[in-house]
Amino acid sequence: MNHALFRARGWVVFAVFCVVVVALGYVAYRHEENLDRMPNVERAFVDSGDSADIAHIKEIVDDLLTDATLPGRIDNATSLEREETLRNVYTSETEIAETARIYSDGVVDVHAGGDSQSAYVHNEMRIKQFDGVRVTGDSAYVLFHGAQKYTMLDGSHTEDPISQYKIHLQRSNDTQYGWLITQQASSFVEVSGY
Repeated sequence: MNHALFRARGWVVFAVFCVVVVALGYVAYRHEENLDRMPNVERAFVDSGDSADIAHIKEIVDDLLTDATLPGRIDNATSLEREETLRNVYTSETEIAETARIYSDGVVDVHAGGDSQSAYVHNEMRIKQFDGVRVTGDSAYVLFHGAQKYTMLDGSHTEDPISQYKIHLQRSNDTQYGWLITQQASSFVEVSGY
């Protein structure tokens, strides 16, 4: 009788184990399905390259992206000051000048009484998770989930939707952060899929 009870318990444990494995497999499948529906979202990868460079990049990338958006703050900065900020962020002079011009035009418009609903006085990039950093010599590729957080002109706070950022960097020892952005892109992420 004890043997029959022992075998029955064994089958119950085995059945529960199978149900758990199938359920976990389904969750993993749904996660893969969500990634496939978001073709611009890349899969995470293991960090590679010089460990000191990887650690440094993880420390500064949020500051780089904060500074990339900093010239849009409503303040008294001149167009030249905005360009100087962007020189510590981007490699392309064309991108620096165009970004500074766009931000300056928006700030001038707000100061002249234009639409101030999207005007902000403070911003900060918040990284939710790193998906990988790959350093190859003087180049790096950074993949992470994050969002810009803003303090608006009226004192309220808002945050962009969480996105996956894809940042290409180039080493630049004579700049504030030691790295500059050569390319960047982001893809909105369905948070429920993660």
